[in-house]
Amino acid sequence: YSRFIGNPNSLLGGRGSLELSALGLHREGEDQDVARGTVKLGWEKRFESDWGFVQTLNFTGRGDAFRVNDNLTANDVLNENDKSTALRGFANAHYQASLPLARDFDTTQWVIEPVGALTVGTNLNDDDDIPNEDSQDVFLDATNIFNDNRYPGFDRIEDDSRVTYGLRSGLFADNGYHGELFFGQSYKINNDDENNFPEGSGLSERESDFVGNLSVRAGENLNLNYALQLDNDDLSSRRHEVDAIGRLGRVTLGTRYFYADALGGTDLDTSREQIRNSLRFQLNDEWSLIGATQYDLAEETQGLRRLSYGLDYQGQCVTFLINGERKLTRDSSGDSGTQIMMRLGLKNLGEFETTGFTIGEE
Repeated sequence: YSRFIGNPNSLLGGRGSLELSALGLHREGEDQDVARGTVKLGWEKRFESDWGFVQTLNFTGRGDAFRVNDNLTANDVLNENDKSTALRGFANAHYQASLPLARDFDTTQWVIEPVGALTVGTNLNDDDDIPNEDSQDVFLDATNIFNDNRYPGFDRIEDDSRVTYGLRSGLFADNGYHGELFFGQSYKINNDDENNFPEGSGLSERESDFVGNLSVRAGENLNLNYALQLDNDDLSSRRHEVDAIGRLGRVTLGTRYFYADALGGTDLDTSREQIRNSLRFQLNDEWSLIGATQYDLAEETQGLRRLSYGLDYQGQCVTFLINGERKLTRDSSGDSGTQIMMRLGLKNLGEFETTGFTIGEE
């Protein structure tokens, strides 16, 4: 994968971009093999008025080529060839506008910002020759609701024309403390029956689910972030994520709680719920001890699933990490085992990482 971005105002008053991606996926036996190539061209321009109105306009053109062997969909269709090729082209335009308004107080500033966007794209027809390897874990949240394509990965593209709207607000104190809040939704303009988003993703209906985000920062000692997804009909919970990091002296503690509904029609066909706790103990300015646990809370997979521990070095020119990880998986998801991984980083040169070697399996 490579991405190239031009300088601002260097192309027709805006900024150009080029993305290149290639995938070669081979599985043993008669399982599905995929080769994919993608080229994506983009142009973006940002406008700011004297009275604070902020607008962004971008255009995207994209082409994909697929070659599939042992196509999984061929197993369900009589006499269909299990080898296929497919070409796909797509273009869209995305316009976003916001109007941040600020009110100053003695030691704080209050900002409120309504945001809206319009996305229009060419129509794509479903093609069984294009597999879905990397676009299954679809979810909607405050970080991607204004994206021109809410699918992760490259195998699926969102082609619905839609409007997106939301409201951001925040309090910012002079001492660095701040809190921010966002709430928003999107709405499909073309109300057709074709919708490839899985049930539970928040995008499977004409009106998307509501998404929100609350973040709080109390100096350097406490960070809290809470993200939620609520059903658009009855406001029932679809997805919740809580991330908290606290620092006390040499000790840094972190907790992440995650819950997500099942995604119908994908491999993620059961709800997921888990909690991850982490700890870092600073031995001195360069060396730290680290550890983490991951525990599944869902009834079907309940139990400790991951335990990691290691030693981290952060120097001026060199970084080094050695980490051991114990996986405790169910029979249906793979073998339990322990792996050791090492990573060496050289400032301004890059990082070198082992793929990990197993020292025990069950």
